Amino acid sequence: METRILSPREDYLADFVNVIAFEGSCDLEKLKADAAALTDEEVEKILHPEAGEDALPSERLRKSVPWGTFDGDRIISAMYVMPYTVRFAGEQVLMGGIGGVASLPDSRRGGGVRALMKGAFREMYDQGFLLSELYPFSTEYYKQYGFEKGMKVNTWTLPLERIRPTETGGRVRQLLPGDDLSPLTEIYNQFYADWNLSTVRRQYDPKMDLQKMMNEQRYVFVWEDDLGTPKAFMITKKVMVEGQPVMDCTHSFRLRNGMLFLSGQGFRALLTFVKKVFSADYRAIRFSTPDCLFMDALVGEGTGCRREGSWNGMVRLVNVEKALTLCRCRGEGSLVLNVTDPMLRENEGGWRITYAPGQPNRVERTTDAPDLTLTIGDLSALLCGIRSGEELPWMPGVQIHDPSAPYEQIFYPQKCFTTDLF
Repeated sequence: METRILSPREDYLADFVNVIAFEGSCDLEKLKADAAALTDEEVEKILHPEAGEDALPSERLRKSVPWGTFDGDRIISAMYVMPYTVRFAGEQVLMGGIGGVASLPDSRRGGGVRALMKGAFREMYDQGFLLSELYPFSTEYYKQYGFEKGMKVNTWTLPLERIRPTETGGRVRQLLPGDDLSPLTEIYNQFYADWNLSTVRRQYDPKMDLQKMMNEQRYVFVWEDDLGTPKAFMITKKVMVEGQPVMDCTHSFRLRNGMLFLSGQGFRALLTFVKKVFSADYRAIRFSTPDCLFMDALVGEGTGCRREGSWNGMVRLVNVEKALTLCRCRGEGSLVLNVTDPMLRENEGGWRITYAPGQPNRVERTTDAPDLTLTIGDLSALLCGIRSGEELPWMPGVQIHDPSAPYEQIFYPQKCFTTDLF
């Protein structure tokens, strides 16, 4: 077997594998003809995008990197790696979003996907990536490649008849074709400014077209406070749930809407607007929030609200040394970790991290006895703030060698959420 990055003139091969694996359809000859028609200049632009001096790290890289595993000259497995600039410990770092992982049916369980993952992690490591993330069909399946579950996301369904209107001031404005979309970007970047794994965005959604959205019966509303400053927004569409009309503000592969608010005041303003304006048209409103955002007091009790939890993708570190160097520790101390990562040998083995207030972390290789032995997946969840030192005794992949070590100075809950879909 051979595993490699596909050239722009071979991109169609990854599409072809996905179509067969997921029982879709395509015109293979057209895909091949379009790929073959690419000029050398077009190929060069795909491989090396033009980027200005202020470009984000991900904007200097190929937008989507297709990988393929071959048996002879026949492709058997494929996937894509999409570079993103995300936040981690107050820094902007590279993250490789993995999508379209697939094998031809007669080649499944033959090692093709493992070879893809190993090759992609090696390439990401060499290019300076810190993290990789994906949305799994099975969390257990992807744990074998070092991924661990991300933060939970809660989806709330709140009956409109139970919403209690409150006086919040300001006003709600609907954005119409031709209106400025920058308020969405401003709210997004302000909200997620210190959230690990959140994508740094120049635009809330480069593909957002208000005319097209209007034709799809999707609508955008922005709440501005008394000073006219945008502080909350929702992107909505009517969907039928159990025969009842619901205002859906969730963000998923099925429906890329959303709701975001910088304070409880903004949240209450949106709900009050919905209650006053749409009670005759909808039975409920549905929206999603990260699990670490405490919503119970805002939603209130006795409202008949339903909450459903799911995982916000999976994450793994690509470079342990860099992650330990960047992570923000509390207090002063030292810890020795023994990390297992069969996919990337550079991450394996003993690491000592020494930290102190106002000083950069010092990270070095060591053969000293470890305080803690853990998998790359467990370390990923701990450093991102998804899991904490208090949870170590209940993590099956962890061995605690020194119970008195200062784990909670390094591993503590943090705001963490994957904001893009790939």
